[in-house]
Amino acid sequence: MSHSSTSKPPSKKAPQKGEVLEKRTRKFYGVYLGMGLVVLMVVLMGGFQIALADKVAPNTIIGEQNLSGEEGVLARKKYEAALEAFDHSSLTIHFKDVPYTFTLEELGVTLHKEQSLQAFPVMTFSNWARWVPLFLPGSEGFRTQYSLDEAKFQEAIAKRIVDLNMEVQNAKLAWNSTRKDLDVLPEQRGWTAEMEALKQAVEAQVAHLDPQPLELNVTIQEPTVTTAQLEPQKEELKIKLAQTTTLLAQDQAWEIPWMEHLDWITFEPVTGTNAPQVNLGLNSELAQQNWAETIGIKVEKAPEDVTILKDDQGRITFEGTATNGIQIRYETLMALVETALNQSIPKVEIPLKETLAKVTAPQELQDLGIQELYSTGYTAFYHSTANRIKNISVAINRFNGVLIAPGEQFSFGKQLGPVDGSTGYVKELVIKEDRTIPEYGGGVCQVSSTIYRAALYGGLPIIKRN
Repeated sequence: MSHSSTSKPPSKKAPQKGEVLEKRTRKFYGVYLGMGLVVLMVVLMGGFQIALADKVAPNTIIGEQNLSGEEGVLARKKYEAALEAFDHSSLTIHFKDVPYTFTLEELGVTLHKEQSLQAFPVMTFSNWARWVPLFLPGSEGFRTQYSLDEAKFQEAIAKRIVDLNMEVQNAKLAWNSTRKDLDVLPEQRGWTAEMEALKQAVEAQVAHLDPQPLELNVTIQEPTVTTAQLEPQKEELKIKLAQTTTLLAQDQAWEIPWMEHLDWITFEPVTGTNAPQVNLGLNSELAQQNWAETIGIKVEKAPEDVTILKDDQGRITFEGTATNGIQIRYETLMALVETALNQSIPKVEIPLKETLAKVTAPQELQDLGIQELYSTGYTAFYHSTANRIKNISVAINRFNGVLIAPGEQFSFGKQLGPVDGSTGYVKELVIKEDRTIPEYGGGVCQVSSTIYRAALYGGLPIIKRN
């Protein structure tokens, strides 16, 4: 058996007659209050328009004259006179307590007088809303129309103010030939003129025809190395600078006597030490220029690209040599030399990098995988006789453009073919057993050695060799 129970909702009390009347009365008064506010606003706005008609809008400040609220005709005449006067006036710019005077033309400023007069903010009954922004807090007010040639502005300032910018100078060491010793040359603060801030200030004053003098400020740059840091280390630094560093590359050597290159030396402050200390560094621009002119011309070489051609008969020819280039890694060299200088390391191996030659091949060969230089074999045959050079040329041409498929076994002897007078060879000295005798093809062995090197350097498996 189940039991259920229900509760009867409380009955709503019917509104009394007095309550209904009170609600209708509040609604009635609310409607009339809103209508009254609208009417009041309209009346005030109309009165506002009438009161401001033919008056100058607020925040209209021209030079030292505040023309806000003045009669339009009279104020416009004052503004026109101020325009003419300002156009023929000068602006004074103070830099480091020295005044410099410029005409507007010198600064590249052109006043647009006609447009400015037409835009002068005299309010009328119909256009007063146009000038509402001038009423708002923070408004810059009415601005004279003008243009400024920024390049001419920058040029005029730089031409007149010679010490506009000053490069910061760290303390450094210089050789005193009279005392035969190193001197510490003191540091000097640097500065950069804040030209953008000056331009904005000039524009603001032109916009309001304000002839007040301006200040060109600077941003100070403090030196990072001072006399106080160098003096205690002078003797230690003198020992380091008395050494010579030798640079090595390709069996050649170049010496750097540091006392003759003090202009290369910079000083880098060492952080995290109790006493002020510095390390020796290098002016990268001066050092690299010298190394490029003395070492680079002997070590570096540009890559020589190659174009592979295939004619209608299937013969492959080459234009160019596909010789990779060599470049000095100057940034790495700079770091190595700085380390050697500070740690008294006498020799530095010049780091080199290979720059790959570009290979241009027809699509048919590219589809076979011929897209880049794979490996190079190199041997020198300087001082060879004419007959030996002739034989090398004949032999190497037998291998020009030969294609080797993946997995194919290549035989030097088979590709070379017969070596005798009928195949273009001449007699030249060869080593045969324990004798040196003239035979056809003297010199061909060097061709085999060169191709063997290319195969070996390319990582190809060598199945047999004799």
